Amino acid sequence: MSQKDTIKQVLRRIRPYRFYVLASLVLAMVTVVLTLYAPNGKCD
Repeated sequence: MSQKDTIKQVLRRIRPYRFYVLASLVLAMVTVVLTLYAPNGKCD
């Protein structure tokens, strides 16, 4: 089984959960952006 076939099989299996996968990826990106651009706690 090639790597391409494996990826296709994984994508087929997660199809019912694609909303949750997409939502988790978006939230992970938001978390990274906020971590990079938010101030570092208390600034005196």
